[in-house]
Amino acid sequence: MTSATALGLVCVALSACGTVPQLVRLRATGAVAGVSVAALLNSLVSAVAWGVYGVHLGDPWVVAQSVGALVPGVATVLVAWPGAGRRGLHLPVVWAALLLAAAAAAPAHGTGVVTVVLGCSVLWLVVPAAVTAWRSSDVSGVAWGTWALLVVNGLVTGAYGLVASVPANLVFAAAATVGGGAVLLRIGGLPYLRFGGLRTCAQVRAPEVWRCTSRDARGDDHDRPGDTSRTSDARAGTATAQTSVAVAPDRAVERRAPVERGEPVGRARRRQPHGRPARRAAHVVGGRLRRRAVR
Repeated sequence: MTSATALGLVCVALSACGTVPQLVRLRATGAVAGVSVAALLNSLVSAVAWGVYGVHLGDPWVVAQSVGALVPGVATVLVAWPGAGRRGLHLPVVWAALLLAAAAAAPAHGTGVVTVVLGCSVLWLVVPAAVTAWRSSDVSGVAWGTWALLVVNGLVTGAYGLVASVPANLVFAAAATVGGGAVLLRIGGLPYLRFGGLRTCAQVRAPEVWRCTSRDARGDDHDRPGDTSRTSDARAGTATAQTSVAVAPDRAVERRAPVERGEPVGRARRRQPHGRPARRAAHVVGGRLRRRAVR
């Protein structure tokens, strides 16, 4: 078995299994949050185009790869269609028209145009999917395995393109790797990596200060059970933070100071009973808004 045959078999297997994790997740949970139907339809158009391209090259592995991606792709679209949004449904039509225009220009300008356009076909899958995922607050419907397989498929397809001299595969490999990584970055699918004593994680999380600020700005009460150091409420659209300062038992006081909307760190002024203001500075420690007196 040659290296081209081995890589071709791996590419066919990865293409056939590419959308299976997404299909299984949709069937099991019914959650479609963060799933782009337009991206799935674009992938079906791309699979048909790759099949025609493989027939033109006389490469059976390219044809088998496109056929293997069609069956689970159609099943995934049918399952996701009832509950998913309808944003961007014009994109598959535009993508099909662009492919037909590139094919029509091939006799006059050569196959270079088709190579570039078809190599970028994966962008029509990953761009709508990435935009939908990054714009959605809930990505529970997105399957991590589908995008991990896309990255692996891109790497293997690029290797096959080098061995079998299929230039469109090289463009596909670059686009699939970058695009799949972008979606994985959004859903937190890139695992923790260890390099010696260095531990890194590609999962994107909002800083703790932002989360604390957004809660204050909304006036929501999300205090943890047993946490009496901070409570928040909303009055006339302005959030307030209430903290208890531990002092001598006979001098324990309950202090309330206003917190400006959208400010993670700010200053508050408290007026003492005799009318003299005392300055107080605010700082964030461990995600909680605490205050200390400035003498």
